[in-house]
Amino acid sequence: MRRILKRSSLCAVLSGLLLTACGGAPEDEMGAFEEPTGTRESAMCSLMSVSQVGVSGISSYGGVLAGAGTWTTSTSANGALLVFYVDGVERSRQELSGTYDSAVGVYRGTWSFSASGITCGSHSFQVKAYPMNVDSSGQKEICTGNTPQTSTQTVAQACPTATLSCSRVSSSLSCTGSASGGASPYTPMWKRTIRYSNGTTSTGTWSSGTLTKSYGCTQPDGKREFNRIEIYFKVVDSTGIESNVDFHDDICGV
Repeated sequence: MRRILKRSSLCAVLSGLLLTACGGAPEDEMGAFEEPTGTRESAMCSLMSVSQVGVSGISSYGGVLAGAGTWTTSTSANGALLVFYVDGVERSRQELSGTYDSAVGVYRGTWSFSASGITCGSHSFQVKAYPMNVDSSGQKEICTGNTPQTSTQTVAQACPTATLSCSRVSSSLSCTGSASGGASPYTPMWKRTIRYSNGTTSTGTWSSGTLTKSYGCTQPDGKREFNRIEIYFKVVDSTGIESNVDFHDDICGV
């Protein structure tokens, strides 16, 4: 009996050093109490948020949409991930660190955005902001699983408008084009198509010119058949954006 007591006493003394030898929990059982992978990240993201994202100004000119805005974090976040969309399609994203505002205890920052290839008409611009934290070693925690702050605006790409007017002068068509909107100066573009009475067609190609143009319009070869002539007009503004195509048709030989 005394020998058993002595072993128990020894284990009590050396419990911190010889836990396994004295019947303590195996290492794999102790490991079960470790924090599961990802728990720390989830807990951190639950504390972070973006309280505001706004658009200071945005517009589209010459096929380029550009703008700028602000963002503000709340609780634990010192930066933000900004994701930008045009017509529902992601165009770019930015990871930005903020500046601390000691008056209210939050981080603030600004964003800027530009995208080319914007077509004529109305477009939807949207920016989403997710919270981010950057620690002293440069490690980033970006919480894309959080609900983002969002700001959406409608942006119009101004485009040139072309108008065509033609009148018969003797055996010719005298045509005048005009343009507005977009960015001047404009490059006038013309094209002619002739549809013969026998069903054949002669289609020209676009060529640049002035705002006035004359086309011959006579009955072919003195015959009684008539030809239909179609005149097409458009302009290209100084930024390279094309206008609509205006159209005039007439019957030659009448």
